Amino acid sequence: MSKDARALARSTIAWLEVRGIPPTPEHYRVAFAHLSGEEPALSAAVGELEREGSGPDAIQLRALYERFFEGPDARALSEHGRRLAELAGRLQRELAEAGEETRRYGDTLSSVRAAVARPDDLARVVELLGRIADETERMHELATRLEGGLASGAAEIRELRRSLQAAQEAALTDPLTGLANRKRFDLALAGLAAEAAAERRPMTLIMADIDHFKDFNDRHGHRMGDLVLKLVADLLRDHFKGRDLVARYGGEEFAVILDDTPLPTGFKLAEQLRETLATRHLRTRDKTTIGRITLSLGLAELQPGEPIGRWVERADRALYAAKRAGRNRSVALAACEP
Repeated sequence: MSKDARALARSTIAWLEVRGIPPTPEHYRVAFAHLSGEEPALSAAVGELEREGSGPDAIQLRALYERFFEGPDARALSEHGRRLAELAGRLQRELAEAGEETRRYGDTLSSVRAAVARPDDLARVVELLGRIADETERMHELATRLEGGLASGAAEIRELRRSLQAAQEAALTDPLTGLANRKRFDLALAGLAAEAAAERRPMTLIMADIDHFKDFNDRHGHRMGDLVLKLVADLLRDHFKGRDLVARYGGEEFAVILDDTPLPTGFKLAEQLRETLATRHLRTRDKTTIGRITLSLGLAELQPGEPIGRWVERADRALYAAKRAGRNRSVALAACEP
């Protein structure tokens, strides 16, 4: 963790303590996002609560967490789970009922077998034959009902599977840019790194940050800031394809996993991306020019046996080196550098 990140973490804890809010993961996530400026809309909501003098308190922070980080996708997953549990319970009850009817039908057949073994008891045989007819009709009705229930359940399961897959995809996608979100990035990074290590193929990580994005937001507003984020996301999506993964890492920071790519090739791709963006001149709808957007990029290649966290940290250090050197540049950090 960089010095800036450690300082921000301490500030986040202090911010919660001053307000008497317990530092749960949810409260910490909201406070960290607010203080770091990574979610301008969240910061605006916190600022409004502070101006009203009513908070934020623990309840309001939890509501902000649900609104900005949990959102409808997580609620959709919960609703799918509830519907699946209800469906499973219904099918279990129907199968239990079928089991009980089958047991009773078997008992009736056993009674008939016993009566037939005593041919002198013809009245009893006739009675049991009538029961067999009744039980057989009941079993037919049960089988028809069960078949319909199972068919309906299968259709519900197929629909649930489709909607669940859509919800899971949404839960791993950044809603603003359509890129992979931080959760999907973390999941993919571990898997791709393990594959690369097993197959001994190179892999390079790029961390990219929009230069002076906070100042741009302050001058032109969050709506224009969102448009810039989408512009950069589209450029990244078009520039890196195939097995490469592009993600919104947080706020104005993006990450790219370059599979089967050594550091020199990754650096060349990063520079091409940076130069392409630097030539763009943004204009408002009334054709007013508002300037250029530039990127600072840090790169690191995964080393044999290197922990994932250290790899990400090296790419992050390279990014901060690019920003310290004046921004609008790419810096590659070799493995031997501290």
